[in-house]
Amino acid sequence: MKPKLILKAYNKAFIISAILSLSIYSVLKLSTLNIFSPYVMQNLPEIILGISVFVVACKQLFIFRPVARSVRLRNEELKKARQEAEEIAQFPINNPHPLMKISCKGDILFANPAAYEHYPALKEYGLDHPIMQNLEEFIDQVHIEPNKKHMKVREITYGGFVYQQTITSVLSKGELALVVYCYDITAIKKAQNEARLLGAVVEEASDGVIITKADITNPEIIYVNDAVTRITGYETHELIGQTPKMLQGSATNRKTLDELREALSQGRAFKGELQNYTKKGMLYWLDISIVPVKDEKGRITHFAAIERDITQRKAFEKELQINREAAEVANRAKGDFLANMSHELRTPMNGIIGLSELLMEMDMGADQFELAEAVNSSSRNLLILLNDILDLSKIEAGELTLENIPFDTRRAVRQTVDLLRPIASRKGVILDSAINPIVPDRLMGDPARLQQIMNNLISNAIKFTDVGYVRIDVTSARDGAGDPELHIRVEDTGIGIAEDKREMVFQKFTQADVSTARKYGGTGLGLSITKELVEMMGGTISFDSAEGRGTTFYVEIPLEAAAKEEIVKDGNGFKMAIPIDTKSKVMVVDDHPVNLLFMRKVLKKLGFDKVDEAVCGREAVELAEKTKYDLIFMDCQMPEIDGFEASTIIREREELIGDIKIIAVTADAMKGAREKCLDAGMNGYISKPVDIEKLKSILGEWLPGDAASQSQVFDIVEELGAEAKDEEASMVMDWDRLRMFTDGSPEEERALIEMFSTYAEESLGILKICQDGADEEWKKAAHKLKGSAANLGAQILSEMCFEAELGFEKSEQEKEEILAKILSSYEQVCEHLDREVVQA
Repeated sequence: MKPKLILKAYNKAFIISAILSLSIYSVLKLSTLNIFSPYVMQNLPEIILGISVFVVACKQLFIFRPVARSVRLRNEELKKARQEAEEIAQFPINNPHPLMKISCKGDILFANPAAYEHYPALKEYGLDHPIMQNLEEFIDQVHIEPNKKHMKVREITYGGFVYQQTITSVLSKGELALVVYCYDITAIKKAQNEARLLGAVVEEASDGVIITKADITNPEIIYVNDAVTRITGYETHELIGQTPKMLQGSATNRKTLDELREALSQGRAFKGELQNYTKKGMLYWLDISIVPVKDEKGRITHFAAIERDITQRKAFEKELQINREAAEVANRAKGDFLANMSHELRTPMNGIIGLSELLMEMDMGADQFELAEAVNSSSRNLLILLNDILDLSKIEAGELTLENIPFDTRRAVRQTVDLLRPIASRKGVILDSAINPIVPDRLMGDPARLQQIMNNLISNAIKFTDVGYVRIDVTSARDGAGDPELHIRVEDTGIGIAEDKREMVFQKFTQADVSTARKYGGTGLGLSITKELVEMMGGTISFDSAEGRGTTFYVEIPLEAAAKEEIVKDGNGFKMAIPIDTKSKVMVVDDHPVNLLFMRKVLKKLGFDKVDEAVCGREAVELAEKTKYDLIFMDCQMPEIDGFEASTIIREREELIGDIKIIAVTADAMKGAREKCLDAGMNGYISKPVDIEKLKSILGEWLPGDAASQSQVFDIVEELGAEAKDEEASMVMDWDRLRMFTDGSPEEERALIEMFSTYAEESLGILKICQDGADEEWKKAAHKLKGSAANLGAQILSEMCFEAELGFEKSEQEKEEILAKILSSYEQVCEHLDREVVQA
């Protein structure tokens, strides 16, 4: 029960009991005294009531007044406590944000824990605290209108935080006070600033930004930046509410659009290039990136696209492509020109060199000999210059490629030294060489270019050495990966190089000084080309020199070791020899002089003293009718009557001619070639280049001899075949095979080279003419050059020609590419052959 009700009931009960007690007591007392008059007795109730009223009045005035005052004071205290409790209840203590009530005088009436946590000095400073500053006008306004509720909202920064401060005026205990609530908006302000910055960046970005709804079929545009309007020519209001389809047209790649839709439908980003149309219908190129935008639940709500206008770049690329194609055409023309000039110059130069040497061997006077020698020397120097310029042009154009084939290391060194030894001897200079036993027998690399490096260094040393020696030392070491490094050291006792001239050594067209060039000649390209080749192989070249005491060059080239080949032997470790009847009559039929020469030389070495020759099928038939031959080696592709028709005719006239064994000799590796030969009546088949062992096997099968001839044949085959087999057939030039033609005679080598070049030029000329048609002529020319190149030892050139032969029905452009490779390979062969001629 409430205290107020209890007190009220108590007062009523007290008053009633007091009145009744006094009334009863008074009446009883008076009645015993018999002092009541009749009047009194008649009016007794009224008298009692009057007494009671009197008593109550006395109680109020004298007896009960202190009690009433105590009760009233208690009620006021309870009311005040209730008001304070209600006010405190309005301020949640656990609020994480600062909350406080401050009197207008600065007293802290209330503050939650968060307020003291954020503002530790709040109690000390009150209204002077930084968070409460600049409130004078607000407080004055509160005092002017105390009955009006006032509110102020502002942002303040304190302690690195940003707060939104709300200040409200209230009455507290009858006095004006301020309720202050501070909400931490630091993160919100940071996000707002970042959003504002991002918005500014997006609006000012040079790339277009488009945001659409996440609807694959109908992606409505909801935002575009200024760059989009600048790129497309549309205004913002023209794009909003539309779809990107309005920018697309017939030139827009449908395949790209399908890829775009597929990526977005799978929730993946898309990046690609696309063509769209401006408002004026102009095409433009876009480099576009589109990403799905997801909400907090991972659902895709929008697509955001960033578009970069690459129209100018595309135009530049197109122009660049046109220029590149033009440059390639020009480069091909340059290559063709250099190749043609190379071929045109080499042939007469070889003729001049060969004829001048023949002239020098004739009886003539001293003056005539001197002139012939000058012609020979000048032509050799001109050929060297031509080769150097061609090599340099290839290197500078990035067209010089290196092979990576297995080769015999010692043979490469030995061949180079042997070629240069006569030159050193003529100068009275000793040329010495040494190969360390630790050098691997076989390495992987470009043997021709390696020989060119050694050739340039040795010939350069010989040129600048008048007295003493030139020495080449070859050794090897292991690099960090365990692969071998070939170390070449070329030392001479020549004129040396002055200290101030060393930096010029590897410069193009440069020698130590002008007087050196006048005295020793040369172009100044040899060492420059050597350095380029060494570096292309991943190696280094350096030198030591002292003027007047000679020079030493050091070359280090990393080369991979080649796998060793297994040599098949019989049980006793020797190849078996097959006896051949070398007295048999043999005819060789071929329309190419080089091939005829090769077969004649090989058969001669195998013991055949007399070998008849025919240059076409018609001539072969005529000779067969006049002479009884035991064996005919028949080329298949020849003018007038080819080998197939000639063999058929011979078989048809067998009663007159007799049973002659016919062996097809052809470079045709097409499927069915062997069967075609057998169908024409031929007995066997051997492919070009002719393998010595296979030739020996065929001779032993069709022209068997007795045991007396075995020893001779064995020795000959070993001499011809063993060395040749050790060198890889894929080298630019197989020198052993070349020397097999000539028995090592320089004169025969020059004659053979001239012969090969003459007929090769003829075949190349046909190939050039037949690029755009005449497929059969193209095929025949390729076949012809393939066979002679293979027999000479130019296996790579032969393989290129074989590719041309197989591709005789290809397009003009494809034939042009094949011919370019053939010309490049032929140029390499010519370079190697020229060096052989010059240094012989």
